Amino acid sequence: MNRFRGAVYRFVRTIPRGRVVTYGQIAALLGAPRAARANAARLEAAMTAEGFEPFPTEWWHFDAPGWQGYGLLDAPFAATPTAARPAPRPD
Repeated sequence: MNRFRGAVYRFVRTIPRGRVVTYGQIAALLGAPRAARANAARLEAAMTAEGFEPFPTEWWHFDAPGWQGYGLLDAPFAATPTAARPAPRPD
């Protein structure tokens, strides 16, 4: 793993849950403002390695494996059953 890629992974792990950081912000904060597209490629590689499928018309969206088997849920997150919520991420 090259030094910049390792720095990206270490930085991303420090982003608090619920916060959003753009690829460009990550690249700029790590001193390589022109590396934003490389960060997007790393995200795609990580997501596809876990079985997610890139959405064909929007490079930043992914479909979860088996998404067709889930109905549309139009409810506030607080109203969802606990079993449907993602497990907490260990910090």
